[in-house]
Amino acid sequence: MQPLLQLSNVYVEYNRFRALCGIDLACGEKQIIALLGPNGAGKSTILKAAFGLLPISQGTVQWQGETVKPAPPDMVQSGLSFTPQGKSVFPTLSVKENLETAVHFIRDRKDIQNRLDEVVSLFPALEGKWNAEAGTLSGGQQQMVVLARGLMTRPRLLLLDEPSLGLAPKLVKEVFLKVKEINQRLGTAFVIVEHNLKSLLDIVDHAYVLRQGKVVSSGPPSDAALRETIQNIFKL
Repeated sequence: MQPLLQLSNVYVEYNRFRALCGIDLACGEKQIIALLGPNGAGKSTILKAAFGLLPISQGTVQWQGETVKPAPPDMVQSGLSFTPQGKSVFPTLSVKENLETAVHFIRDRKDIQNRLDEVVSLFPALEGKWNAEAGTLSGGQQQMVVLARGLMTRPRLLLLDEPSLGLAPKLVKEVFLKVKEINQRLGTAFVIVEHNLKSLLDIVDHAYVLRQGKVVSSGPPSDAALRETIQNIFKL
């Protein structure tokens, strides 16, 4: 089966620094993929390159079977969404306004309302916070707003950059349970950069381990070689 997203021999360079060196990566329909590795390994760079936030100096990106030159507006409208690192809400906007920023290109208010209703069904805890300024919410609630905003475009694939950053362990578990629920209910695929290894490996189908801009190991979480590489890098 053709992957939803495929990177082939991708290189990324900026400020004379080679951040990615020949990356091969694929995410299939309804899969949850993990990108693991130490700081500076190139994990976030992969997401940004796939979404069009960083230029690719060599290699190809295929999206839904077609070779593309990624650009954020085009990727969003074709079904790829990206949520950056941290609780990146607009703090002075209400929860509802935060969600609506993701679909500013849609003019049909009924369509927007339908999408809001869909999101509320996934995040019922946000309904009572609809008109609250997002900056007043707890860290966990803010991360739920970020996830919900990413789903407003009804993506086939959502790129998540460290969604558990700054969250307490209990909230980390809640975030990943929500990711799994979204994956199962909507069929949304995910590529996730994360440092909370145990919480993430419990829900993923396949993991890639990076070091110095290269994939050094990949496979399902049960793969012995993958586990050994993770243990060696993170000293678990």
